Amino acid sequence: MKKLKMLVLTLVLVASPLLAMNTAKAAGPNTLSNREIAKPDLIVRGVSFSSTPQAGVPYNGTVTIMIKNIGNAPAHGAMQTYIESSCFTGGYAAHYNIPAGGTQTIDVSWMFAQRVFLASQESIVFTADGPFSQIAESNENNNSLTKTININ
Repeated sequence: MKKLKMLVLTLVLVASPLLAMNTAKAAGPNTLSNREIAKPDLIVRGVSFSSTPQAGVPYNGTVTIMIKNIGNAPAHGAMQTYIESSCFTGGYAAHYNIPAGGTQTIDVSWMFAQRVFLASQESIVFTADGPFSQIAESNENNNSLTKTININ
């Protein structure tokens, strides 16, 4: 009887981890395990200018940024969208609520109002949740998009 109890205990101790591994594999790569934490992941999906800036002329068009949450949890809270170029640097702070898989469009025209572009090309870096990373994300290294615009 003692050998039978030892055999059953051995089977339980050996089989339990194997069953757990098989269950995790069956769940698939896109599901969360008990050890993973759902987090948002913000990227700048796109930037649009309503008109092409003219060299030496103050810009008066509309500038829109689309931020997408490619993570598996909502992104909500105070966050800064940061913009850097050779002619200015600044941030736009607001309260965001972007569901997992969702997008939010931000009008940052006021940041460009009356800015004068001098070069024939301007590279502008748009960063979601920057520069201080207020939102805890699954990937903090994919928040920026560089857009090069031609100046007429």
